[in-house]
Amino acid sequence: MSSTGSRVYLWTWVPGALSPVVAGVLREKSQRRLLGNITAYHYDFAYAGSYLRRNDAVPLSPGMPLVDGWQNPPYEAELHPAVEDALPDSWGQRAILHRMTAETSSALEDRADEISPITYMLHSASDRTGALDFQPSPEQYVPRVESATLEEMQQAAEAVEAGEVPESLRHAVLRGTSIGGARPKASVDDGQHGWIAKFSQSWETEPSIQWEYAANVMAVSAGIDVPESELRQVRDREVLMLRRFDRGDDGSRRMVLSAHTLAQEAGEPRASYPGFARSVRLRSVTPETVGPAVFDRAAFNIAVFNDDDHDRNHAAFWDGTSLELTPAYDLAPQADVKRHVTQRLPITTSGSRNSDFATLLTAHADYGLSRREAGARIDRIVGGIEDSFSQAADRARLTARGRERLRSVVLRQQVFGGMPKTVQVPGESRTARRDEAE
Repeated sequence: MSSTGSRVYLWTWVPGALSPVVAGVLREKSQRRLLGNITAYHYDFAYAGSYLRRNDAVPLSPGMPLVDGWQNPPYEAELHPAVEDALPDSWGQRAILHRMTAETSSALEDRADEISPITYMLHSASDRTGALDFQPSPEQYVPRVESATLEEMQQAAEAVEAGEVPESLRHAVLRGTSIGGARPKASVDDGQHGWIAKFSQSWETEPSIQWEYAANVMAVSAGIDVPESELRQVRDREVLMLRRFDRGDDGSRRMVLSAHTLAQEAGEPRASYPGFARSVRLRSVTPETVGPAVFDRAAFNIAVFNDDDHDRNHAAFWDGTSLELTPAYDLAPQADVKRHVTQRLPITTSGSRNSDFATLLTAHADYGLSRREAGARIDRIVGGIEDSFSQAADRARLTARGRERLRSVVLRQQVFGGMPKTVQVPGESRTARRDEAE
């Protein structure tokens, strides 16, 4: 293998390892100009011979088997989906362009559509989600990590948002380039554990960070597995801290594959809750638990009005042989209540995205549940949310207005529309809402 400007090397932490090894190389196969200034890049991948000879080598995903030779991504995609999972998302890309602009005095953010994925790979921090990293060399691993305080990271997020990044904050900007998502965030290590810090944005009209923390508290009460979380105040703003579930306390890293990747590799036209459950169940050591757990997550997102449940906000651990659901994450209630609400992912195999319990209930078999079992799980989730709402709002330090606004979107009347009377929805207020909807 040789290093060129059109190649980048994938390094990975094999399960249980404390240091990475080179796994293979991405090669730019082609690029073409689309409408406007958008450039489409296409890459294929080959495992390193040294990796294939390792006794502990595992495939980077089910769709990237341990074989010699070049492997194309599925369905003419630019990148293998598992590799794309490790790329910075919209906020990280924006931070990278601002940092590069400050360093080169060239307005790169105005030419974002022309930037190669390799640029984002090699200019983002190494502490990314999962167990992959990108390097220009197959021989030497050099992590891209710089120390920064939470205060500096908050300032950096505000600077990127304002469009001006002073030199004194460039190191802090790097900390926000390795984690996916549209919201400003950064990877944090407190010396014992790894955390993800999520920052608010100045234009937001609702306390979304506090709402997400409150949703995590309610999720625990509803029986949903979520990461440990806490709120911190930084520069008079709330910061949501989420314990990293892809890191071991010993420094090891866990491979993580998104629902997007699993759908692409399974040949599905798009991800869905039932499709995600099916993909994980087929490779799970406890397949009987997967469908019900995914059903619970769909029900909870419906209940708290989180319609940002796209295919990268669901994931599973991958150890080279089996898949296991990660804790649920990005459980973020939305403020814009529309008359007709839909989830981002379909909740039935027929493709319905209607955001109500009645539609979800009709899909009970898609999740390996009887109708009675599905109704009981909805009851448990609704009851857990109602029982913990006040405590969650208190712990989130919501103002009276913030509390009232969150109450207006959580368990709103529309989610009970069409629920049959044979399904018991505990609590007088919930029953009344259901009956009114009918």
